[in-house]
Amino acid sequence: MRAGTTEAKRSGQELGYLWGLVMLIVRGCSGGLQVRMMGPAWSSWWRLREYAADDYAARFGQAAALASFLEENVLLYDVPIRFVWMTTESHPPTTLRVDRLREHLERI
Repeated sequence: MRAGTTEAKRSGQELGYLWGLVMLIVRGCSGGLQVRMMGPAWSSWWRLREYAADDYAARFGQAAALASFLEENVLLYDVPIRFVWMTTESHPPTTLRVDRLREHLERI
């Protein structure tokens, strides 16, 4: 009986490995794996775009208004995220955005 049990365990493990390989192939074909791999890179891109939008607003003299809006409405709900460059968070920390906007005001 032990030989049959061992063979059943071995075939069950092999089936588990096969199932894992099939799921990896399906995820790769459906784009799920690529989304997980490219998520941090795309999020970094969108965070840079937020900074570019802030710079654009500052060039048109809206730095003070945007900074006060962010402080009053967004900063309250902003939670610091460690290692933000490794996450899929698409917005930069609000405190950094406000600091950059204040720097624009000081340069003027």
